[in-house]
This record gives sequence, C-alpha cells and structure tokens, in this order.
Amino acid sequence: MRAILTAFPQNGARVTLLKSGNLTNRLRDGQRIMICDVPRQLENTPAGEIPDSGQWLAQDEALQSFFSDSRVINAAGGPEGLSRWVSRIPDCQCAGTGAGGDHVVNLTTAQTQDGGAVRLCHACDNVHYMKGYRDLSDIITRNRAEWIVDYARMSLRLEREHQVTLPELFCWAVLRGVTDAIPTNVIRRFASLPEDEVLTGTIKEADINPWQLSARQTVQIVEKKAVEGIVSIPPDIYTVPNAKKLIKDSGLNETAAGRAKPVLVLAANDDPPAGYMRKPKMQ
Repeated sequence: MRAILTAFPQNGARVTLLKSGNLTNRLRDGQRIMICDVPRQLENTPAGEIPDSGQWLAQDEALQSFFSDSRVINAAGGPEGLSRWVSRIPDCQCAGTGAGGDHVVNLTTAQTQDGGAVRLCHACDNVHYMKGYRDLSDIITRNRAEWIVDYARMSLRLEREHQVTLPELFCWAVLRGVTDAIPTNVIRRFASLPEDEVLTGTIKEADINPWQLSARQTVQIVEKKAVEGIVSIPPDIYTVPNAKKLIKDSGLNETAAGRAKPVLVLAANDDPPAGYMRKPKMQ
C-alpha cells in the first residue's frame, strides 16, 4: 500500500501524527512504515491511498513527442510488441459502458491504424469500432507511453515495481540510438547543457564562435562515446540448469555496431574491364 498522508508534528513531545482516515484499519500495532517526501509527479494528488497508475514518467507531457516517435516505437518492438503488452491488461479500459449498459467478460485487443492498441471488452469494441476509436485516443496514447517506459525498464533489468527515472530512460535511448528524439529541454533536467545562443541583428564577425557546441551536439558526442564503449561489451552469459552454458545477446552490440560508420568501404568488381585485356589482369 502506498498513500499520501497529512502530517501533524508535535515538536514538544517529539511525536508526529499522521491522518490516515479510512486507511487506519489497514494498519496494525507495531507495523513499520517508510516515510518519504511527495515526488514532483504527485504534488497535485489528494491525500489518501495512491492508485496504481503505472510509470509516472509516462505521464510527463514533455515526453509525449518522444513516445510517439516511430523510431522509438520500433526500438521497443514495434506495433506488435505494443499489442502483446496491451493484451496482458486484465480489464476493459473503456470508462463508459458497452452496448446494452454492461461490460462483458470476453476481452479483445483493438488496434488502430496508427499502430496504437487498447484493451476492450467485445461490447465496448462494437461501440468504438465504427468511430475509429477516436474517443479512446487518450487511453491509446497512455498505453503507448506506459509500454515504452516498461520496455525500457525490462531492458535495463530493473525490478517490476521500479519507477523508471529520466536518466534511466535516457540511458536506454542511448543504447537504442534514439537520443535525438528526446527534447533538449527534458535532458536539461538532469544534465548541464550549454544554452543555445541565438544570434540576431547586426553583429561583428569576431563575436561568432564557430567552435561553440549546441546542446544537441553535446548530446550527440555523449552518445557517440557511449556507442564506442558498447561495441566492446561481451554478450551476457546465463547458466541454465541441466544444460550447457547458453550465450544470450541482448542485441545492443548489433545495434551499436550498426551505427558505427566504417572508415573505408571497398567495392569489389567481379567483372573488371581489365579482365578482357590481351593479358587478363584479374587482381
């Protein structure tokens, strides 16, 4: 159970009272609880039990352009991966009622033309199918964001209950080569990036600094250095009981190697013109 409680400290007695309300019957004598400050994502949440709202990072409005980027979606498994993730949702996601006034037990995973997915019962699916699921666009957008953040969590081998942070999401983006999809203003929250100087009006040529890197160029340099280190990382080795050691590659090495540009590419000609000379020269 997670809850936001209002504290009433009694400084004289060095005791703090917590107003738990209806949650009091869920606490027992001697039970230990952990207290922490309310995170920024829950500042406007009313006091009481915190509902299981998934990953908080998926609700960040500044990251919506990142979650809707086609390269990010493909890096997380594509529309097929999103459909499989949504199919694990146990209940109908439609807040309204289906045709006839009630939901039904049978569920289906509805897919939209733009690659989105939503979990609906058959009654709600019949209502929204002819509308193109336009009324459920907010749910579809939230599903996509939750799926990408959850996929990043699994790729980084974090616990199921772990809340992915912004630096961790950036780390996953570096591994997948999609850091340029993250807005620069979002990266400034956890990294010191230079301010982009906008030159306007009449200026002297001496005032122009051609060696000054922009914020986006700084991020690209960081990604390039990370890619060079990833290429040299060996694959992971897992021990399987009653079997030989299996080598399982997460695919990050192939992704990094594919982004590394070769220094020189040689094109071989199987039928060179010199081969038709009086004295053929095939080498």
